[in-house]
Amino acid sequence: NAAARGAQLEAGLRAMGDKYAGKITEVRGRGLLLGLELSSELGGAAKFVQAAADRGLLLVPAGADVVRFVPPLVVKAEQVDAALGILEECLAEA
Repeated sequence: NAAARGAQLEAGLRAMGDKYAGKITEVRGRGLLLGLELSSELGGAAKFVQAAADRGLLLVPAGADVVRFVPPLVVKAEQVDAALGILEECLAEA
């Protein structure tokens, strides 16, 4: 499950990286431990993490401009999809 969900999350993040190239500078990590480096123009990771938390998605800031995803190993496909949807809302509004 962890490998499949990690691949699902990474594919979703990379697709958003293409769509929001001016806002996302890099997707990195392995498995379910992934990081999203944001453009410094977005106001920093902490601001982005708060916007996600306001919508029910818990993320972890990792440095000034990196947001870390650390879902549980038993995360379900529907939960990954929901997280990606919330993330896209945050990126669209940033």
